[in-house]
Amino acid sequence: MSPLSMLAAGGVWVAVPLTGRLLLSRSVNPSTRDRLPWLSWAALVCVVGFAVWSPVLLGAAIAGVFRPVPIGLLGWVIAIAARVWLGRPRLGRAPAISTWEWVLACGLAAAAVLYLGFPAESIYGGRDEGVYASHAVYRAQHGRLDVPYPWPDDAHAIFANNWVGFPGFYKTPAVMTVQFGHLLPVWMAQAYGFLGAAGLFRSNGILALLSVAVFYGVCRMLLPAGYAIVATLFLALNPSQLWMARMTLSEVPAQLCIWSGLLMLLHAVRDGERAAARWAGLFLGLSAFARFDSLLMVPMLFLAHLGMRLLEDPPGRSTPTWLALYETALPTFLLALGYFALFSTPYLMQRHYLGRLAVASVVAPLLLLGAQPGVIERIRPWLSAQPVLIGAATVWFALAAYAYVILPAPSPAPNLAYRWPGYYIDVTRDYSRDTLVNLGRYLSPPVVWAAIAGWFLAFWQLVRERRELHICALLVVILGVSLAHLVEPIPEDHFWVMRRFIPVAIPGFVFCAALGARWAFARLPVPAVLPITAATAAALAAFTVWADRLILTFSESRGYFTQIQQLASKLPPDQVIVARGFTEWVTPLYVAFDRRVVPLNLDPNGKGRRAFQQWVARETAQGRTVHLVVEGSTDLRGLQARLLDQVVITRVFSEPTMDPLPQQVISKQRPVRIYEITE
Repeated sequence: MSPLSMLAAGGVWVAVPLTGRLLLSRSVNPSTRDRLPWLSWAALVCVVGFAVWSPVLLGAAIAGVFRPVPIGLLGWVIAIAARVWLGRPRLGRAPAISTWEWVLACGLAAAAVLYLGFPAESIYGGRDEGVYASHAVYRAQHGRLDVPYPWPDDAHAIFANNWVGFPGFYKTPAVMTVQFGHLLPVWMAQAYGFLGAAGLFRSNGILALLSVAVFYGVCRMLLPAGYAIVATLFLALNPSQLWMARMTLSEVPAQLCIWSGLLMLLHAVRDGERAAARWAGLFLGLSAFARFDSLLMVPMLFLAHLGMRLLEDPPGRSTPTWLALYETALPTFLLALGYFALFSTPYLMQRHYLGRLAVASVVAPLLLLGAQPGVIERIRPWLSAQPVLIGAATVWFALAAYAYVILPAPSPAPNLAYRWPGYYIDVTRDYSRDTLVNLGRYLSPPVVWAAIAGWFLAFWQLVRERRELHICALLVVILGVSLAHLVEPIPEDHFWVMRRFIPVAIPGFVFCAALGARWAFARLPVPAVLPITAATAAALAAFTVWADRLILTFSESRGYFTQIQQLASKLPPDQVIVARGFTEWVTPLYVAFDRRVVPLNLDPNGKGRRAFQQWVARETAQGRTVHLVVEGSTDLRGLQARLLDQVVITRVFSEPTMDPLPQQVISKQRPVRIYEITE
């Protein structure tokens, strides 16, 4: 990529904040801007631009015309137009920045250094982040969603039923279908067109910083500055957030969209502002384009609306705001579902929870429709009765104690089994029994218990005192989504197990823990408040440093992109190359670096071996050579093979532990030999 083309591709990144500022400042009430912290407002401006430009990038990829440079040039045009439309900036006295805001700014600057300074070069095949990264590079270079098979049409009969395949790329007719939603890869592709590999692996770090700034805005709606800043920095520097911000995974954009939507929804419900509600609906719906499981937000929103109807007086007072939310949320969620059905069909069909999600999405609005004023008037006194709430509190804490103390499974030596495409699980372990304890490993046990208490205290105030009713939506979403993942976690190793908790649960637990801490500290004797508060902040800082100790300045798979790129440079760009080895290096050779590798199982008497022999016979009969790339040793008897080169690929990564957190860094070396076969 030339410097000029990279500069041209960067236009989108200039257009995002300018477009967002133009649209947001002209659509929402000025009071919304005044009530938000400046940092959160700036982040929301960028999120609006992200939401507006996402259909442009995704639509270009669907049409097969995605090119970073033309899209970037369009961005420059729109950026200039937006700048002219906005007019000259009005200069005035800069807003005073408090001591707490300086603390936040310094903390987020440190987070930015950690996020962007130590990215994971996750171009390897075999796990989700490699699928996203390789597909982003492919899209930047070829402009399309689907990926053709690596062999020519006249070789389809030889390879189609005999090759191993690329993990995350479904073997569908005509072309391969790429797994997952494709919102993150289009933005990564644009970042790759702008800054190359440096942009590819740092784009999620930018989104994570925006997400943390939005989270601060949510905290400030209900917490004093000190509590909100401590909660925000604790989230920003938490090992789960730190690891995820460096990875090319979709949980971070989902987190950004969901919490941006929740922030706008809270303002909309509190102030009755429909424009903010429409933006909230768009943000929440867009999260489903990043991650399919964000469709869980559909029943959660209906249940949140139901909670508001039960609490507010008169019932239905906030209904116009909720209807404005549905105007954008429901069509966007439906478009996301349709997108998966059309462009990631096998992935959609493999979602085992699809039926339950459909039932919940039908039952929740039916419950909402059934909450008529007469029904509410009969239910409300019973719900707010103190004996009922005391009983609910007893059940709430008893269930939490059961999940944290009694339910966790013992930890014998794990019985590990390999799961294609590239990780191990403990086949004897019930992962759902450990999830709450595992959260404590990332957040600390006191934070987990403070969150459990803080959620119920906020619920008590809502039901008993009818204060700050707009928080109802936030509490419902945190509870519902967290329970879904606590009850049914993914059976993988850490940090991968925790990534499902990144979009909602982990920020939600941190927020609720801050609510619980505020309630507890408000009841301390005045002389004890300062020392106990300082001790708590110091304990959280010490826990964070301890939990981050392995990965604080660790770049997972550092140099892996360059190694695969160098391997690709040793291979012919216009020939079919047979490969045998782990998908870690085979998949990106084709998808990201355009080497037409066909992975085969070359064990004797296997169908892959027979396909290899057919291919060698066909090519050598026409006077052409066959290139073979092999990891380890392979029986080449009966073939005239010449060793051309040997490359040792090294990948350094945190150990895949069953019992968190990872304690050591592992280095794996894979010797790869390149052969030329002439007969």
